[in-house]
Amino acid sequence: MKHYREETVPQHTTEALDKTTCDLCNVDVGAELDTWEVDEVTVSRKIGWSFPDGGNGEATSVDLCGKCFNEKLLPFLKSEGATVTETEYFY
Repeated sequence: MKHYREETVPQHTTEALDKTTCDLCNVDVGAELDTWEVDEVTVSRKIGWSFPDGGNGEATSVDLCGKCFNEKLLPFLKSEGATVTETEYFY
């Protein structure tokens, strides 16, 4: 779950991401990571319409910590017959 805080900047108030918590265990996803570490999972589904000049639809998402992803979601998916692929990535 993404938690936002209000920020006031000249002319208007906007929302800024404050933290992300796991929707299963409620742990603060980034609390124990070093400055440059990343360990965040968002599972989402988007359904709608897409045209060259825009589109619209609905999105459903769940935020997970790495532990819940590895210990809860992956075993469930594998038990249902999903093929899980691991690859390296670079920015």
